[in-house]
Parts: sequence; C-alpha cells; structure tokens
Amino acid sequence: MKKLFILLFLLPLATFGQDLLSKFTALENELSYIKKQDYEIKKVSISPSGNWLILYGDVGYSYNQLPESAEKYLKKLNSKKKIIKDFDFLSDTGWVAIAGYNAFAYKYVVSSLAKALKRINDNQKEIHFVAYGSGRWIISYGKNKVAYKNLSKSLEQKINSVRQKNKNIKDVAFFENNGWVILYGKNGFSAENIPSDCQEALKKLKQNKAKIKQVVFYNQAWFIFYNKNDYLTNFTN
Repeated sequence: MKKLFILLFLLPLATFGQDLLSKFTALENELSYIKKQDYEIKKVSISPSGNWLILYGDVGYSYNQLPESAEKYLKKLNSKKKIIKDFDFLSDTGWVAIAGYNAFAYKYVVSSLAKALKRINDNQKEIHFVAYGSGRWIISYGKNKVAYKNLSKSLEQKINSVRQKNKNIKDVAFFENNGWVILYGKNGFSAENIPSDCQEALKKLKQNKAKIKQVVFYNQAWFIFYNKNDYLTNFTN
C-alpha cells in the first residue's frame, strides 16, 4: 500500500486536562510499542474517564486501569490461554467481554443488552462484537446477524442495507448527537455526524485500499485502526 499522507487537524493539548493527557499519552506509547513488536491490534476501548484497554496478538492485552471485576476476568482468561475477542467499557465501572466462540461476562450493563447476550449464547450462536454508546447498543453474531436497541433510523437502514448485500459488518462506533460509523467488507464504511477530519481520513484509507478495522471516539478525539497494527489519530502529545 502506498504511504498514506493525511493532513489532520490535531487537537490542542489544552483540550485535555492533565489526567486525560497523561492517559492518552500512555495509550499512544503502548500502541507504538505493540506496533514495534509487530503484534496485531485487535480492539481498543476507552472509558468515559479516559481509561483504556488494548487487545492484541492471540491472547495479549494491556491497560492503564480497569474495574476490579474486569481485571480478574481477563486475568483468568489469559491464564487459560482463552482468546479474548472483544472488550468494551460501558461506563467507568460497567464493561462487557466476549471470549472464545460465544462466552461472555459483564458488570453493570443495561438489562436489554444482558438479555440479548444470554439469548444469543443460549442459541449457541457465535458472538463477534458488542458496540455501546449513550444508551445505544448493537451485537454482531452468527452469520451476519445483529441485535440492537435505540439506534437512529439512518444507522438501522444502513445496517439492513449492508446485510442485504451479504457484506460482513466488522464494527460500529457511536459518536455524540446520534453520530455513528459502520465498517463492513474489506474497507467499506458509512458515517453520519462524525468529525469531518475523521471522515476524510476514512476516505483516504479506503482509496488506498487499507483494511479498516475500528474507529474509537472520545469526545472530539478519535483513533482509526487499520491493517495489522497501524492507526491514525487527531490526538498528539
């Protein structure tokens, strides 16, 4: 792939308080280390207070701070060499993790999400990922199936369109004011009400045929993860 040059409107450091600046700097340092070790970055999640977790390689993970219940669960999975497929902060204390084929664990999640996960697990369908944001959630499972609640009409319509075309839904990210991004196929994406520089970066990646894997938002900051362990962000330390 050609080297990607994108002019990013970097967020000024004053946008972040000292605590957040420290956390995001540590996140970037850890991402750089993982890239130097040539591990695959699988998933990144950021909590409302800026704490973070990275899933990488086969069973690797790193974090700056986790709820005690999540820390114990992930440590147990790691000691048994169980593959951790997905982890999402739902709040500073709430979280959900997906392991193996369809095993899951959570703490302090909305009842509708918990019931959907249990139903999918009981039906022995594979769970791929969970996305959550401001009361909105979606679960990808089985052969291009989804369960969701409180999605905007536009996102709901886009999901149905992608599924009708038999394209695999890889990830969904929620932004403020009903903003969203959906990633599908090799490098397809659709978005609504997200920062313009993030949308332009996604367009450039698609034009360069990059494999776009995940978008993560934190207020006005964003990260785009693509290929094996590459990423773009409008945050800089």
